[in-house]
Amino acid sequence: EKIEALVSGLPESLYSAWASCEDFARAHPLHGLTGRWKRCITVRTESEAEDAESEEERAELLAEAIAHRASMERCFGAIFPEKA
Repeated sequence: EKIEALVSGLPESLYSAWASCEDFARAHPLHGLTGRWKRCITVRTESEAEDAESEEERAELLAEAIAHRASMERCFGAIFPEKA
């Protein structure tokens, strides 16, 4: 319930939610709330990369976004498997 409340408050609750949501995502990588969290943090990190002040910072943020997106896609893939 705590994680659901934090995720529902995004993006306003982003910084207070970050650690709790990451802990939850590690413990429950295929839960729907993990997918919602990872979608939000992916978009946020990609946006921060666009505004990066250096190429090094941009590359670090994009690498982080790629990792978050991969987690999101694994989660949503498990929840909504494609029919072959």
